[in-house]
This record gives sequence, C-alpha cells and structure tokens, in this order.
Amino acid sequence: MVKIKTLFIHLVLFLAIFLVDQVVLILPLFVSSVLYFLAQKKYNFFLIAGVYSLCLGSEIYFYAYSLILVIHLILTKKTFQNIYVLKISRLLLLFIGYLFLSYIVQLFYNYSLLSFPLFFVTFLSPMGVLLFLGKLNKTNYSKEYIFQQILHIAIAQAIIALLLQAIPTGIGAILKRPTLGDVVVGTTGDPTDLSILMIFSVLPFLIDFKRGNLKIIIILVFFIVMMVLNDSKTHLYALLLVSICTWLINRFFINKSLITKSLFIVSAATLSVFALNYVSDFTQRVESKYGDYISGRYDAKSRYYQYTFSLDTRPFTQYVFGTGPGTNGTRAANALAYDVMYKKDNTVQLPGFIPPSSSRFTKDYISGLFTEEYAESSNFRSAVLGNPFNSICALFVEFGIVGFFLFFLFLFQCIKNSIQLKNNTLSKIILFSVLTNIVVSFLDQTFETPMPMHFMYFFIGLGLTEKHFSDAFSRL
Repeated sequence: MVKIKTLFIHLVLFLAIFLVDQVVLILPLFVSSVLYFLAQKKYNFFLIAGVYSLCLGSEIYFYAYSLILVIHLILTKKTFQNIYVLKISRLLLLFIGYLFLSYIVQLFYNYSLLSFPLFFVTFLSPMGVLLFLGKLNKTNYSKEYIFQQILHIAIAQAIIALLLQAIPTGIGAILKRPTLGDVVVGTTGDPTDLSILMIFSVLPFLIDFKRGNLKIIIILVFFIVMMVLNDSKTHLYALLLVSICTWLINRFFINKSLITKSLFIVSAATLSVFALNYVSDFTQRVESKYGDYISGRYDAKSRYYQYTFSLDTRPFTQYVFGTGPGTNGTRAANALAYDVMYKKDNTVQLPGFIPPSSSRFTKDYISGLFTEEYAESSNFRSAVLGNPFNSICALFVEFGIVGFFLFFLFLFQCIKNSIQLKNNTLSKIILFSVLTNIVVSFLDQTFETPMPMHFMYFFIGLGLTEKHFSDAFSRL
C-alpha cells in the first residue's frame, strides 16, 4: 500500500515547496507541467496534479488548474459519450444559464460587472473535473493508482506538518491551547484543508478494508492524531454525523426492498418522536455552552441566518429569483465588497485597479456583522461558529429559491446516479463527500472552498464514469 520510494518523492517535492513558498517561481512550473500532462494525455499525472494544486499554499494554483480544465473542455471537440455525465451536464447548463440570466438582470439595478466572472472562477470552475472525467474512457486512467498517490500525498503532508510545524511549536503547548494548532497545515495553508485531505485519502481504503491490514490502521491513527493537533473539531463532528447517516442509509435503504425501506422510515420516525423528550434538555445544554454564538456577543452568524431567510430584507422578487451570483455573501461578492467589508491583512484581496462593488443587502446587513473589532476577536472565540460566512445563506440569497432548488437538484442527481453503482466503495465515498459538504455548508463556505469542492466533484466524476461503463458492459 505505502511505497517508501513514492512517499520520498512526494516528501522532497513538498519540502521544496515549503522552503521556496514563492508563487512567482512555482506557478509557471506548475502550469507548464499541467499543460504537458494534458497535451501528452498523461491523465493519471494530470488528475494527481489537481490534488497537488490544493497543497501548494495558495488557491491561485487550484483556480489555474480549474480554468485550464474549463478551457480544455470548451476547446475539445470530443463530446460526452458518458450518458450519465451528459444528463448531469444538461442540468448543470440549465443552472448556469439561470445564474447568467440573473446576473444580466442585476446589472440594471446593482451593476456589479465582475460578479459573474469571479463567481465562475470560485464556484463553477471546480466542477470542470467532473465533466473532464465524463469525457474519458476508464482505460485512460487508473483509479487505484490515483488513490494510492493521493494517500502518499496526504502522508507526506502529515509528516511535514508534524516535523516542521507541530513539534517546533510544541505538542504540549498545542494541546493546552488548541488555537496554536492553526500552524499545523503542511503546505496546504489551512488546518481544515489538511484534515480533509487526510480523510479523503484514507477513505477508499477504509471502506474497502481488508482484515489484517495493519498499515491502514496505523495511517488512520496517525491522521487522527494530526487532526486533533490542528483542531478541526467542527469538521470532525460533521464527518462523524455524516458517517453514521451514510452507514444507516447504505445499510437499510440503498438497494433494499420496499418493505425494508418502509420499516426503516417508520423506525426513524418512531425514534424521532421518542427523542423529543430529550430535546428540551439538549437545547438547554447547547444554550449554556454556545449561548454567545446564538444570541450573545458572537452571534453574527446567527443574525446572518435571520437576515437571509427574512422576507423583510429584500424585495420578494429577489427572495424568489436571487440577487445574482457573486453579489451577496459568496467569496466573489465578499472580495468585491472591500469598500464595506473588513479584510484581514492575510486575506487574499483584489488588485486596487478593480473598483469595489457592494449590493444593498451587503451594505445594509452583512457589512455590519463583520467589523474590524469583531474580526479581531476571533482569537478568543470560534471563527467557524461566529463569523457571518456560510454557503447555505450566501447561495440562498444569491440564487433565490429557484436557483437554490436547481443547485441541490444537481447534487441530488449526482447522488442518485452514484448510489446505484455496482462499485459500492465509490458509491459510499460520493454519498459521504456530498453529505459532508452539505452539513458543513451550514457553518462554513464549503461549496466555495477548493479542497472539499475538488474531492466531491472528482469522486462524482469517477463514479459516473464507472457507472456508464459498467452499465454498458452489462448490456452486451
């Protein structure tokens, strides 16, 4: 499973990246390598380069990779032979068409000219890997080889994080003060990204676990230790919840008879009724522990939810059809709203020649939630629980009810096609990745964060390709 030579190569590469850490030097090398792999049809290396783009310390690499993918998809003459990706692409085209139309409409009352282009880069371009895989034949790449390489990449990242970041900071100091774990990132640039990389790298081997496989147990324990050190509690809780739900759905619902499905639904409903007796006690405990985030001094996210779903904060037409992509709450919108939104010094900012553009909703509601004073208080509170950023609110405001429905219909179709896979390992991974992103999206901007987005669309693309060819084979 783990090859020392392969691990050593990844370690050397990441160590060089760790020491150089200069975008102007690394970016040209990365882009030229990606273009070479694509031109030479070395698709294994090209897909692995996508994972590398997430581990280079800056999101510029990932968006460069995603845009290369999109340009390739536009220029290539090869059409989708994969019937499942073809169906998904039609739904995706409808969704993008709707967003572009709402963008045109908002130009007449808000005039945020760059909102859609920036939104396309940050939200839509990562979907390119799904469509790219839909144009490949299974013989063009080795799924097993790619999984092996991703695992080696994650181990290399964890080793660098341990030896060059956790130990110099002090294991004891980190355990006493968890916020110090923010430095335990490897070369990914973010502790949560490192955790997500480790989770998805080991997941295929855990689902397809074979007895006596001691190596994968040792790797899993090592990864859990690193996740504790970099303080990724929120995502760990979400992953635990999704793991339980995924297991229950797979065990009692997928490919089961109508009687079994009915019994599962009845049992779940019955347990929910009995569980109501404990809701009051649980609510009191939550209020006691997280009261500051619900209605206290750190309630910016809570108020963001109130503003998002209130009919009084924007015209009813915007509530139904949205304010337009990249206008309120998404990363594209927040980047453009630098005239009213506070920006930390370490936050990626747009060049000064790009004029700011803030919508009425952002000016009236969001800007007042994230002030300099509130942003600087994140050293003493949970940024995930307190900061007024998350995908659910942002997408609901920008897409409206109609666009919000279309996006989740797209995800539902991906899951629906994937759970019918004969390859149960991929089916579970896809269900796990989509559900995890949905759960975390209530707290964070997971649908605009490169690491979880890329893995979700990557696994969906693999699954739909697998389903197409397995179904085609069964019809012979």
